[in-house]
Amino acid sequence: MFAEVALLSAMSGYIFSRALFMIGIYVAITAWVVMRLCNLDKIVAKSVADPYLVLILLSLILSVIFGSNFHEGTRGLHKWLRSFFVFWASYDLFRDKKYEKRMIRLFVIIFLIATLDGLVQYFFGKDLIRGYPIGYADTVTRVTSSFGYFGMFASFLVMITPIGAAYAAAQKKKSAQTVYFLSIFLLSAINLYLTRTRGAWITATLVMILFLIAQRKWRLIFFLGAGVIAMPLLLPRDILLHTPQSGGIDKTIGHRVILWQQAVNILKAKPLTGCGLNTYVQNIQKYNFESDREVQKYYAHNGYLQHAAETGILGISVFLLFLGRYLTVAFRSLFRKNQSNPFGISNMLILSVCGFLFYMLFDTIFHNLQPFTLFWLLMGWSLSHLDQKTRA
Repeated sequence: MFAEVALLSAMSGYIFSRALFMIGIYVAITAWVVMRLCNLDKIVAKSVADPYLVLILLSLILSVIFGSNFHEGTRGLHKWLRSFFVFWASYDLFRDKKYEKRMIRLFVIIFLIATLDGLVQYFFGKDLIRGYPIGYADTVTRVTSSFGYFGMFASFLVMITPIGAAYAAAQKKKSAQTVYFLSIFLLSAINLYLTRTRGAWITATLVMILFLIAQRKWRLIFFLGAGVIAMPLLLPRDILLHTPQSGGIDKTIGHRVILWQQAVNILKAKPLTGCGLNTYVQNIQKYNFESDREVQKYYAHNGYLQHAAETGILGISVFLLFLGRYLTVAFRSLFRKNQSNPFGISNMLILSVCGFLFYMLFDTIFHNLQPFTLFWLLMGWSLSHLDQKTRA
């Protein structure tokens, strides 16, 4: 019980304080391990992903051993090990449906708080929770809510909105379902728009298309596609093009091309085990002698490329192998015909995980502490459902 309370407390701290979030994570892991030992269980809950996690761990260790900075590498290894324990705890604890329901309600609550705080920040210039001023990028304002960075807020919305949809669908009264669905969708859509994060917009669109394909809603896919095509005609130019004059070549896209090339250059120089776990920024100048000053010592803005640069072909291969295995099982479940509740928590968790994986293509959320930890929690939670279905 204490492990459950600690994990709930950690998730409560997600939008309020990074320190409270991490303290809650450590307490939850410790309490969960003690609980298993008291029940005479193994320290680690046996999951279907264990063989892949072992391979990932071995690739990370090799990256640390052959990397350029052993100290930074061990720090990165610690982050991964901690997240693996979050995965195992989530995989184990969420088998209790009462606890699962409490966690879903908690996510809905922090979603409502964060999105309302985002609206307050937009209208008054500062969020209420942590006092962060509204963000700026060239000529446009960008809502960050209590996260302090618009990309972090966008990743939160991408991952939590499907869980909110599952909560809405679980309501017994049709009127309550409608109210919750509309509230969650509108709050998410408005705040996502106000982050001005185009990678998150693309991610949200891909998640919706994936769900509609799974449910074989071809007309809705057509209307969604028409809306996407119409967006460049309807949205202000300074939102679509992130440049001071709102014209010419888009600066953000231009920078990303440079950032991605930097990651490729590091991988070419250290192809097998990479430059070393958690050492990417330290190695940019070493393997990239000429680059735009605005993107020097900058993250790759693509989680897959940066992980490949840090851990080499070995690291990215086993990680993609793990994701491929997960998606194979997940899509088999998501695309099942005649589902009684397409908005069930199992399907929505798959969409949450896929949203994170899509967004990794555009931003550095995979190497940011909070979304990285939340991703492994959602992955463990999702696999606990998928494993039960497989066994059944």
